[in-house]
Amino acid sequence: MGDKETPFRSWPAVLLILVPLTWPHLFFKGQVPVDGNTLRLFYPSWTFLHAHPPTLFHWPLWNPFRNMGEPFLADPQSLAAYPPMWFLCRVPSYLNFVRLWILGHTLLAGYFMGKWVLRLTDDIAASVVAAIVVALNGYFMAHGTLPNHFAAAAYVPMAFYFFECEHSITLGAVLALQWLAGFPPFSLLTGLALAVWSLFAGPAKRALLWKSGLVAAGLAAFQIIPFVELLCHSSRPVFLDWVTATAFSEPWRELLRMLFVPHWFAWDPQLSGDQAVTSFYLGPFALLCSAWAVWKGAARERAFGLAVLICFVLSMGSSLPGVGRIFVMRLFRFPANWLLLGMVGMALLSGWGVSRIKSVCWKWIAAALVLADLLAFAQYVRVPWFQPDYLTVAPPLARTLRPLLKESRMYHVPVVTRNLEGRGMRGLGDYGFFKEALVPSYGMAFGLREVDSYQELKLKRARQFQDRLAAEGPSSPLARWAGISTVITRKPGNEPWGPQNIQVVSMKTYNAPVFFANGSPPARVDLSVLEPDKIVALVSADKADRLVFSGISYPGWRAFVNEQQVELEVFEDTFLAVMLPQGRHKVVFDYHPLTFRVGFWISLGVLILLGVVLFRRTMPVSVLRKPSQT
Repeated sequence: MGDKETPFRSWPAVLLILVPLTWPHLFFKGQVPVDGNTLRLFYPSWTFLHAHPPTLFHWPLWNPFRNMGEPFLADPQSLAAYPPMWFLCRVPSYLNFVRLWILGHTLLAGYFMGKWVLRLTDDIAASVVAAIVVALNGYFMAHGTLPNHFAAAAYVPMAFYFFECEHSITLGAVLALQWLAGFPPFSLLTGLALAVWSLFAGPAKRALLWKSGLVAAGLAAFQIIPFVELLCHSSRPVFLDWVTATAFSEPWRELLRMLFVPHWFAWDPQLSGDQAVTSFYLGPFALLCSAWAVWKGAARERAFGLAVLICFVLSMGSSLPGVGRIFVMRLFRFPANWLLLGMVGMALLSGWGVSRIKSVCWKWIAAALVLADLLAFAQYVRVPWFQPDYLTVAPPLARTLRPLLKESRMYHVPVVTRNLEGRGMRGLGDYGFFKEALVPSYGMAFGLREVDSYQELKLKRARQFQDRLAAEGPSSPLARWAGISTVITRKPGNEPWGPQNIQVVSMKTYNAPVFFANGSPPARVDLSVLEPDKIVALVSADKADRLVFSGISYPGWRAFVNEQQVELEVFEDTFLAVMLPQGRHKVVFDYHPLTFRVGFWISLGVLILLGVVLFRRTMPVSVLRKPSQT
């Protein structure tokens, strides 16, 4: 295979040319893809990381902007634990961040898919076709607006390649990176696929998978352990109900259409559902190559063909009777996630199919047809593209509220949030409306603190408080305790829902982030430090009272009074509080979670141990042996 490996080394340079051609709006027009997830989740998280980049001595562990405070690194979708993000969050502009993200992960997926097929077939044309299919197919590219999905998907070919090569440490590192990329369902599916593969590959492969799994768990422990704690304190159950778990099931008619109907620019390429989740396109030429592999191949090709078919069937979710009893199907919300394995399997089969073509000339003709087909598909705009200013320039409401909300919060009443979510984003006007209304959690991008924000892993305490606030209304004491200075509500009347219905109400009274529970006038609180994970207050009271910090009570928060750690209490079953005696005091609240510290030392220990193992493996035996005495 050495002769074949040499020309393949130039393949990354070819991909560097192809990627901009498949993302012309991003690389040539300077635009970024935007959907609801970009506004509510990924752009705000990037701005937070950009302002608080991880360093050796400080990590962005707590986010004070969403849901009255919540763990940040513990949330996989924040990408705070993903090593490439530690560098890319420092990129000056969001546009260049997206460019580097798309380019780097596309190269990663395409290069290792090609290496895997080259190892299996010893055919350079087959490896090129497989790389093109996995890097430029519709399912992978549609996740460009979901950075964590896109990154996690990119590691699948790499994981399969090192599993085939039986490199346990490298495979463990790849699986750890895939988990840290921030989308656990793709990690679960990758692990499941490798486990099934190992069942048929013999005990050596099963032992390899166990070793790699332990390495991955150790390297990612600094995020996995806080994530488990977050999951235990969130309102999301581990196993979802069947209705929730089958959201975005793939209708069988739509699946067949995506497989067999060309989605070229001149055709009607519209797909039903959220295209970033459900879209799937390989093109007729890649499909023919895959069918040829199954037709002309041996038992191995047919087994992989059957596995791909099973993934397609499982993606239909709610259309399958009895599947709800399978617990794996209720671990994540989108049955369409099974298309991830179908995508990689079809790329592998297309490579095998080309390797079965006898004529070298026809091999490269097949490669050219596959490439032309996917390039034509890529020119279709599946989501709106905007100049970066659409995201980065604060809307008028954000500019007005920014000075006020540094030490207070805004609150979208439930009817506004429901109407915004129900309206969806069907046209450019809707995108403008979402931006101007500061749809939760878009305000976080401009330093605005919210009471109720978009979050799949919302804390139980936060949800319970929000439910009480929704029932009692903004005039209740709950609003004052939460520090709500601004309420975004709907104007009275029966007009159709739209920008003209938005009403901004300023609250007359609201508490500062730190306040005394009884609110006695002689009490005084001066904030000297107000950081995401640390608050320092100089307080004075004429009698003993409870001092409240209006951040959600969560394991890992500590309180110090005059440099002495004291016991924390919970105010109104929601906020942090301490009892103070009469007099002047310096009070410090800081977030220093045990779960992160334990996970960090485990990860660091595993990293050092692996470094020693690799060092001993690479050093010559003569160096490691003790010289004999004469």
